[in-house]
Amino acid sequence: GFDYAYLNTGVAYAQKGDLDNAIRYLQFATRINPNLKEAFQYLANIYQQKGDAKTAQEYMNKANGMK
Repeated sequence: GFDYAYLNTGVAYAQKGDLDNAIRYLQFATRINPNLKEAFQYLANIYQQKGDAKTAQEYMNKANGMK
């Protein structure tokens, strides 16, 4: 579905180093599918790269709370 399309687009942006667009698309993916664990994990990693440990931990906590 669209959730994975947005996830894949976000990952592609992250791989190119465009973290802001990566965040935007990964957040779209989580809005469509609030149980998309991979998107929350990627968001945690990206925020960690940006030096925002607090937001990174919030996203990791969400991911870790999922099956």
